[in-house]
Amino acid sequence: MLHHARRLENASSTFFFFGFAISQLRFAPFFIAAFAKITSLLLYLVAYGLWLTASLFYPDHPRLQREWYGFAQFKNQHQIAAILGGIAIIFSVLAFIFPMLALPASWLFVFSNCVWLIGEYHKQQNPLPYEEDYSSERQSIYVIYASLVTTMACITAIATTVIAFWPAAMAVTVLLTSIFAILIGAATFRYWAEYTFFEHNIDKKKGSYNTLLANELAPRQRVQLEPTESASARNIANYTPIFIHHSSVSIPPNPSLIENPTQSGSFNY
Repeated sequence: MLHHARRLENASSTFFFFGFAISQLRFAPFFIAAFAKITSLLLYLVAYGLWLTASLFYPDHPRLQREWYGFAQFKNQHQIAAILGGIAIIFSVLAFIFPMLALPASWLFVFSNCVWLIGEYHKQQNPLPYEEDYSSERQSIYVIYASLVTTMACITAIATTVIAFWPAAMAVTVLLTSIFAILIGAATFRYWAEYTFFEHNIDKKKGSYNTLLANELAPRQRVQLEPTESASARNIANYTPIFIHHSSVSIPPNPSLIENPTQSGSFNY
């Protein structure tokens, strides 16, 4: 089950990235922007579906209750983010008919990305024990990637809000947003590629197989030393002392002590 969850999560990550990359064309000319918006929404829809399915297969892992980011388990945080993203997709589709729905849709994407970012930071501070190939270095890169995506979502939501309430500032808003999209998009691609294709050092776990094997062999090595020492002691103990073996010679009493009782061990007064 965990293997399938990992595969679904990797697939959803790929769909998310390409959806994010194509969505940066939303401020292009009308036909290009419309095509980019529809394509990115389809990619996001598939990504959120795969992500929600993958999170259902995650095992339970205790959350850090005393920390601000531990308001829910890691898998529950992913489920919340996926559900919010799915609702944002529905609002975005309806925005083709009701344009004002683009505003709540953009902020729903922000909330979804914020919960996702918090969940990834939660995972960094509280690694999942069932991930044998967990790398804190790789997770740190992924947190930066999630931060950049969330930042771009915030910029998009702010730009949508400005255009909705101040149409006169549309030209300046589109220009500034496009510049930020190029800069942040380039950095996002870099960290996504580093997370996806580069090799990273795997963290050593305290309960790893090598540690358990060492703890298992150590008592056995000590036990093997004990019979050798005790056998030597038993062999030495079996030898009869020399003086006790030749003590059959009797020593006659001193006649002078028998004949003269006054030369005893007592004092004469």
